[in-house]
Formats: sequence, C-alpha cells, structure tokens
Amino acid sequence: MAEHVERGVNTAMWRYRATVRLHAPAERIRGLPLGVDVEPETDTTCLLHSGGDDLNGMAVWIGFLGVDFEVLDCPELVEVIRELSERYRRAAAHRPGVTSPDS
Repeated sequence: MAEHVERGVNTAMWRYRATVRLHAPAERIRGLPLGVDVEPETDTTCLLHSGGDDLNGMAVWIGFLGVDFEVLDCPELVEVIRELSERYRRAAAHRPGVTSPDS
C-alpha cells in the first residue's frame, strides 16, 4: 500500500502524465524507476502509468522499452511521438544506399 501511494505522489508532481498500453506482459516490464507504475491488463498487455516534464524524453524512454505501445491519454505525448517518428523516417530516407520503406 505504501509503495502504491508513493508512486502516485511521484507521478502527480509531473507536468504531464500518461497511460500507455504496452504490448508485453507486465512481468516482462520490470525494474522501472520510481514514479512509473506497471499494471497487468491481459496476458499479453500491461498499462504503464508514467509522468514527466519533458515529452521528448518520455517518448524516447517509452521507445527504449522495445515493445509496441499505444498512448491511451496525453494527446501532447501523441503529437511528440508523431513528430519524432517523422524525424526518424526522414533520417532513414536520406541514408545513402538504403532503400526507404516508402520507396
């Protein structure tokens, strides 16, 4: 109970809060820092409750988890992920000798 309250207090202090569905079982997503809560949803998905002041950092950090995901709330985070994905797509498209997936 104390851990649940502590996590809630830590996420509440952030400017942005997000709930993200991760396409991985909760057991696979372990050892996350304080202020990040993982809640089992199904056998193959879990909900990540996180917060931060830097949306770019949040977007990249979620990507580092290495699993597919869906942002269930926080439209600002969705927009940053769109912008970041476009930036990565452009970077990959301009690499000499590499065919773009859009080609």
